[in-house]
Amino acid sequence: MTESRDEQPINPADMGQPLCPNCLAPNDPHAYFCFQCSTPLTSHAEIDPIARIYATGDTWRKAKNRPTKLIIVLGMWLIFVPSIFVGIVFLYSVVMGEPLVDRSLIFIRLPVTLVGVVLLGAILWKTTINYLRSKPTSSADDYDDTN
Repeated sequence: MTESRDEQPINPADMGQPLCPNCLAPNDPHAYFCFQCSTPLTSHAEIDPIARIYATGDTWRKAKNRPTKLIIVLGMWLIFVPSIFVGIVFLYSVVMGEPLVDRSLIFIRLPVTLVGVVLLGAILWKTTINYLRSKPTSSADDYDDTN
C-alpha cells in the first residue's frame, strides 16, 4: 500500500482483497466474515449452520443499532409484538391462577417467559429510539438564505 507523489493510491480490491459491502474494509480472500464489522462476505453463512446463526445475529444487531428506514422498525414491531403479547397473556394466566399450559415445570416456564418479554421489549424500545434519534431534524436554522 505504498504510494508516491506521481502514483494513485493502490486499491485493495486490485490486489485481490475483497472489500466488505458494509464498511468497505479490505479482507482476506478466504475470509467468510468481515474482520472490521462481521458482515458475511460469502455464501458460507447460508451453508454452515453456525455461520448462519452468526450472520442472522449480525443482521438483528444492525437492525437494532442502526435502523435507517421506517420499514425496518415496522418489521421489528411485526416480529416482536405478537411474541410479547403471547408472553404477557401467559404471565397473566399464571398470576390469575388459570395457567394455559400444564402446571409441570411452571417454575422454569415462568421466569423464562418473563425474561423473554422483558428482553423483546427492550430490543423493540432500543430499535425505535435509535430510529427516532437517527432521523434528521430540519429547522429554520439549518437553512441559510444569505449567500
